[in-house]
Amino acid sequence: MARPKNVDATLRTAQMYHQLIKTFRAKGYEGAALSDLSAATGLAKASFYHRFPGGKPELGRATLAEAGKRFADTVLRPLQSKVPADKRWSAMLDGVALFYADGANACLMNSMTIGDGAALFGKDIRLTLNAWEKLISAVFEESGTAAIVARQQAEDVIIRIEGALVVARMKDKPEVLAMTLEALRQWLMRDKASV
Repeated sequence: MARPKNVDATLRTAQMYHQLIKTFRAKGYEGAALSDLSAATGLAKASFYHRFPGGKPELGRATLAEAGKRFADTVLRPLQSKVPADKRWSAMLDGVALFYADGANACLMNSMTIGDGAALFGKDIRLTLNAWEKLISAVFEESGTAAIVARQQAEDVIIRIEGALVVARMKDKPEVLAMTLEALRQWLMRDKASV
């Protein structure tokens, strides 16, 4: 029995975004030409303009929005659950490992802000980073950390993760992310034990 057309269309769209995300991660916004994006997805340039009449900026924005949904599902949502803090920390760190394929995937937020991408997408990316920081800070505060310290610690967590992603890419050592996440896991669990 054949699948309904809307299921096939959904699968094709998900695969298209997977390839777009992969290409933008590898080449950045400026470095990814429409010919690169076309080759990665198998779509003709005309198909991109039909689907994204705003051209490459609209294509980039839609790709970031799709990646943002995936990031929210795997990294942010665990922080919003009602389980104890240690389980939320663990789930967030597991989500980071999954989202970045254990360090094999570059950070899309970083690669999309090189060159013209910063002006086009910087505001949206800052909103995502601010939301992540706010959720981490809230978990620290729930564990008894003062608000100002919680914000500083939340920023430190993100800096460690984002820094690990840069080092992993630059040194071609994806295991740097796993080592960083394990160090964060130990720190966050020790912090919980001392409260």
